[in-house]
Amino acid sequence: MSNDVISYKTFIDDSGKKEYIDLYDFSNVHRSNEKNRQFWLDNYFVLTALVINNINIPKINRYILDLKLETFNTPFVEIKSDWLRNPNQRKKRYIEKYNITEEELDNFGWKISNVFPKFHKEVKLIGVVFDKRYYKNRKENDPFCKTAQVLFERIEFFINHLKSYSILIVDQMESSLSAIRGRNKELIDVLLNEKKMEPTFVEKYARIKNINFRRSRDENFLQLVDLAAYNILRQFVDYGREWEDRSIKQLNTYKYFSLISKNFVEKNGIIRGIGLCKLPDVAKRRWGIKS
Repeated sequence: MSNDVISYKTFIDDSGKKEYIDLYDFSNVHRSNEKNRQFWLDNYFVLTALVINNINIPKINRYILDLKLETFNTPFVEIKSDWLRNPNQRKKRYIEKYNITEEELDNFGWKISNVFPKFHKEVKLIGVVFDKRYYKNRKENDPFCKTAQVLFERIEFFINHLKSYSILIVDQMESSLSAIRGRNKELIDVLLNEKKMEPTFVEKYARIKNINFRRSRDENFLQLVDLAAYNILRQFVDYGREWEDRSIKQLNTYKYFSLISKNFVEKNGIIRGIGLCKLPDVAKRRWGIKS
């Protein structure tokens, strides 16, 4: 029996469409669709990991519960990025259900988003963005599986750097928590390297000890990483073309993306390719964070 001490938990969620959208010709890389917002929403897919030491989970979980209690008078509230933004969902899920105002919900959205900067030393993020425009061979470059592979590799590298071990807790990708069907099984296959996707930088994951699937409603940190995943998606929908623009020195940022910027895993202030990866990364700009 292994004596490895599992000191970290890694929570994973996605944002954007997992599949290619045949309506668009993503192999045609140009700016003709620059103002077509739906094109960019369909184009990017994001998987995000939130890594946290087990020691820090109770205090941050308590903080989130207190925020919920303050606004909704109960801690048993599921927070989803889409529900906080979509007018119909806002009304159905929060405003009418808990008898609160639009302003109170907006204030809560800001407060829950500020969990990231408040705990930027304890809560670390790794995000991977798949840009569908560049992939002509769709069979070998499934957005979901390829993004998962790169995310798992970055998690492995980071946990190895911490000289520790982690389990993965993933927001369920199917109607059930079964690990033997659908997207849940695909994640298992990627983790076991049964997909045989190239290039592969980790043959066997030594630092990731297990993977579990949970319902978002039962886990505050899955709800938190859901917010982060959407903020990354929104950053690329709004400003993704700047990521590869060699003429600019500083990226414009979506305001909620700015709140998570210091949570990304980094090396010497650089997050590109470490805490935030784009597939493919054509320009390889050394984007970092402000100190």
